[in-house]
Amino acid sequence: MKKYFHNDFANIFLQECGNLKEIADSSIDVIITSPPYNIRHKYIHYPDNLSGKIYLAMLKKIINASFRVLKSSGLLIVDIADFIFINGQVWLAAKYIVRQCLNSGFHFIGYHFYMIEDKLFYDMHSVDDENCFLPKNVSDHSPVQYILVFSQDYSLNLDGLNFRRSYSYQKLLNDAFWPDDLINDFIKNFNLSNKEILDPFMGAGNIGLKCIKFGSNFTGYDIEKGYIDSFISKAKKL
Repeated sequence: MKKYFHNDFANIFLQECGNLKEIADSSIDVIITSPPYNIRHKYIHYPDNLSGKIYLAMLKKIINASFRVLKSSGLLIVDIADFIFINGQVWLAAKYIVRQCLNSGFHFIGYHFYMIEDKLFYDMHSVDDENCFLPKNVSDHSPVQYILVFSQDYSLNLDGLNFRRSYSYQKLLNDAFWPDDLINDFIKNFNLSNKEILDPFMGAGNIGLKCIKFGSNFTGYDIEKGYIDSFISKAKKL
């Protein structure tokens, strides 16, 4: 498929990321993303509601493709909930991502966890504050998020990560959790300036817009035309 949008600093595809066939081997410095959680969230047109088998196969495919397109010293950074409630079951999402990345050949080189300060999450799910229980019918995710960092180069050292222990929820166009404070901390901790950056689940491209301001080239994929059009409108003003 042809690029939906292209200029000197951005390559945007209106399609599923698949196996990233549009991207050359060993050409990306940093992949930074938060995959969809498959909890029936309605974006603009597409509901986040794949079968479990298809959803997990998608994650495996993108992890394998990430290994191919990253430079040997590149970073794969995944922001994902500690665990996700799907159809009455608890899916250990962060643990799953770690396992699949290791199976694909990555080294696990660092992590940070933080809490989402989101009163709405607790109000919606009526948390039993005394015993810390959630109701059985909940279909959402843990307020604890993990930033997981992988590379092909096991010698990389990320001991100096400096993230906050909590971030406030900020409602964005695609209803995704990418508040400005967290994006700025990503840029500072991983030096996302003057790099080739990829987000295979870009949404409205908030990470990409910030990275472009710091001289990086951004490649993104999404299936929602409205999100991409919003990104393009903002990118043209940079």
